[in-house]
Amino acid sequence: MIIKYLMIVLLINLVNVILCRNNVPVLLWSTGSELSDFRVSALKKLSTAEFYENFLKKIISNDSSIIALFVEESLSLEDLRWQDANGNGLYPLIQKQMEAHNFNKFIPYVNNPVKVLQSLTEDNFKVSSFDSKHLSNASRTVFLIELNDVKDDEDRPELLRRHDQVIYETCELIEKSYGKTICILTSDHESWIEPEYFTAFSRKLLQSDEDNKNTPQMNVYYLKDFAMVYTKTPPELINLHSNTTLDIIVSGSSTSVR
Repeated sequence: MIIKYLMIVLLINLVNVILCRNNVPVLLWSTGSELSDFRVSALKKLSTAEFYENFLKKIISNDSSIIALFVEESLSLEDLRWQDANGNGLYPLIQKQMEAHNFNKFIPYVNNPVKVLQSLTEDNFKVSSFDSKHLSNASRTVFLIELNDVKDDEDRPELLRRHDQVIYETCELIEKSYGKTICILTSDHESWIEPEYFTAFSRKLLQSDEDNKNTPQMNVYYLKDFAMVYTKTPPELINLHSNTTLDIIVSGSSTSVR
């Protein structure tokens, strides 16, 4: 009974953690020199304020006129590390583009970078959508390109590789049309939360005096709309209103709760 109760507490805390965590990777590349003096540890998680004060203010002070902001619906370090059996990643064209530019940066963890970039209106930047068919004069502009066009018949690698092509071609067009441009790739949300964030917490919650040696271990993965829970022992769900145990029924590829 203690284990059942603590599993419910764990899942409630999982929701709270998901709501408050939004550290996503940021990739930047430019032909200018704005990025040359910026240094950040690979392990450091930049807050919204740090990202603005330590990085964006330098870009603004150097009067970079055009920022091309590409926003995935979700993105994580795992997406950037992922490779198929042939060693091909999900963003080969962006990698090629970054290597070809004089300056590029990769920041592993930034909290809500899209919010910060959109707030550059307070620094006399204009945030505008980008229309490749109707190019107009622009200065001190953040072109916002939202990549939220997932298709029903494509998996995540296909989606991100298609976006890789879009980003590559759009960056080339913007630079050709407006000159010096800073291109940025980031996302609104994490595509998943690494299980180590929860391992120690779950072990502590699930530890009891009755079961000190055989403590169940749990890993929790978050994929945008749902959480996936892995345990070494069968999980149990409880209806808090009736105080009854619910059965998890697995039949073929479908799962139901009764």
